[in-house]
Amino acid sequence: MPECSFWMAGNKILGSGPRRIKAGGVPVMRAWEHGLGISLLPRFAVADSLRSGALVPLDLPLPDLSLRLVWREDRESLPGMRDILYAAARP
Repeated sequence: MPECSFWMAGNKILGSGPRRIKAGGVPVMRAWEHGLGISLLPRFAVADSLRSGALVPLDLPLPDLSLRLVWREDRESLPGMRDILYAAARP
């Protein structure tokens, strides 16, 4: 999606070159592991496939990207989940 940092990075890296499609998230994009194309994903999402050799990183000038979690406070259904997520995100 145009407001997604990974989409914007793809546009910056690839320019107007290859045709791009919008997908529903990381699990959908992991289908590219089966030879369907190229995907820009966070390293943690494909670490196992990189280790096994199923995927290889491309030598592209990648910007420093961070995956962010955003949610509406009035829709928070699991008390304490925000604290757990923040704690897990700390370096």
